[in-house]
Amino acid sequence: MMQAENRPVSIAVYTADAALAGRLLRGLKYWAETECVNAVPEWVREVSAAEKGADLLLYDADSLSDRMGEMDAGLWSGAVIVTGDHDRAINAYRRHPAALLRPDFNAQQLHAALESCFSLWQSGRRWIELPFRHRRVSFPQNRFRYAEAQRNDCLLCFLGQELRVRMPLGKLAEALPAPEFVRCHKSYLVRLAEIERLSYSELRLRDGGPALPVGRVYYDALRQALEARRSAEEF
Repeated sequence: MMQAENRPVSIAVYTADAALAGRLLRGLKYWAETECVNAVPEWVREVSAAEKGADLLLYDADSLSDRMGEMDAGLWSGAVIVTGDHDRAINAYRRHPAALLRPDFNAQQLHAALESCFSLWQSGRRWIELPFRHRRVSFPQNRFRYAEAQRNDCLLCFLGQELRVRMPLGKLAEALPAPEFVRCHKSYLVRLAEIERLSYSELRLRDGGPALPVGRVYYDALRQALEARRSAEEF
């Protein structure tokens, strides 16, 4: 699998509503950590600032309805329009933006809006490069589910694929960024987004995934990381 450009993605949040700006910035931070994207979201207050090299623009059409005509036509194709007004939504779609988002969005709705404009932020996806046989292969980190130590090797489980690499689990843990990737056992490493349920002795992966053991020394840190992640989802 070929590795993408892997550069930070600039995301401009253009709104006059401070409360909405805060929710969008927190939501974007949560999305970037969960999806393993190197993103730099920023609240801007002038359209000229939004136009200066932003890969993606989140435009609040409700607080800035009188400024919609100021935007360059080319910028709309990289914009997610945020509005709760039916007429503004219709008017905005005439400009062919990348997606539409209501101001009372939740994590899943923000994720869906950003997925619809994947081409605008795909260069920011974080990848991991792994030794495999006599070469090296790269995978996007958000496809990773868990890894199991097998002597001096690791069995890595991605979405729809398994890969055995010559790498100790400790070194793999160093290569994957916290807090999204955590040890749950001396022989297991897991991605937080994959955990559906946690108990003192084991965790269950989502989408019918297997149960993994949880070591006593890892339980408290794992529980705290999972609670912090779930509270972040509330924005």
